[in-house]
Amino acid sequence: MTFGGDNLIIDINMNGLPTPWVSKVKYLGVCFLCNSGKTDLTDTIKRFYSQFNNIVSVLGKSFHEMNAVHLIKTYCLPTLTYGLENADLTEKKTRTKFVSYGTVVSVTFSAAAGEKV
Repeated sequence: MTFGGDNLIIDINMNGLPTPWVSKVKYLGVCFLCNSGKTDLTDTIKRFYSQFNNIVSVLGKSFHEMNAVHLIKTYCLPTLTYGLENADLTEKKTRTKFVSYGTVVSVTFSAAAGEKV
């Protein structure tokens, strides 16, 4: 993986085995895209929803909303905000994070899609 400029095709071997070229790399839990060095949020959003689904499955169908909010803020929200100080967030990426959090809050409070909570 290279950042910026042209990708030089060079065979790199470690212990006699070829090392493959990749289009993105994960470093300290943040995915960086090849050439641009920009962050990729798809894994972060997947992990956020997965953690929320874990909370809902453990709490069951009739859970107390305040317990769910506390768990979301302590368990899910750090995943969504981790690495933001290093991220090059465009308006679209920022909106994606807000929509993800808004969806989780809407499900928690049984609100309709698009309804302000």
